[in-house]
Amino acid sequence: MNKEQSFDAVVEEDIEDKKAALRAKVRACRKKLTSQARKEAAKNILDAAAPVLEREDETIASYVPVNAEPDVMGIANEAFRQGKEVLLPRLGPKLSRTWALYRGPGDLQVHAPGRPPAPSGEILSPDVISRAGLLILPALSIDRSGNRLGQGGGWYDHILENASADACICAVVYTSEFLDAENALPIAPHDKKVNAVLTPAGFLYLN
Repeated sequence: MNKEQSFDAVVEEDIEDKKAALRAKVRACRKKLTSQARKEAAKNILDAAAPVLEREDETIASYVPVNAEPDVMGIANEAFRQGKEVLLPRLGPKLSRTWALYRGPGDLQVHAPGRPPAPSGEILSPDVISRAGLLILPALSIDRSGNRLGQGGGWYDHILENASADACICAVVYTSEFLDAENALPIAPHDKKVNAVLTPAGFLYLN
């Protein structure tokens, strides 16, 4: 390893340490949220999502919330009611990145222990995400530049490689988790940015 490679490795390690500390802080705050607070946030998120739901996207992709993540199932249900195609993650073998069509309320099932509920329909390939005009992603924090702090597994960074270049990529966080400053979060070269953020306080397109 030459000196430049050694320096890059140290910088990368420092970034990951900062991310880990931020993740721990956000998770600790989320654990303190009451059930009522999460329900109110979910209602406000759905209300704030009006500009998103008014888009003419025929297909949207979203997520199933776990571990006090902001609840976006109201958006999925409303999009389904409007006749849009709704894609939700369905983890395949070894956490492979696949999707399934959401068939409306009551469709979610637990397919394997320790995994989030997923639609019961046919498993679709990762590249199906390319037909989604709107992608709704979970996050722990977002900054004004569109930098996203995720859970650390890299799942969504990988799936964004298949996203349409014209897609609205919207991360959802609680209001206090949106940092209204440029490049406020530590980022690594492999991190993918989003171009919109949705919180209980409102929807915003980012740089």
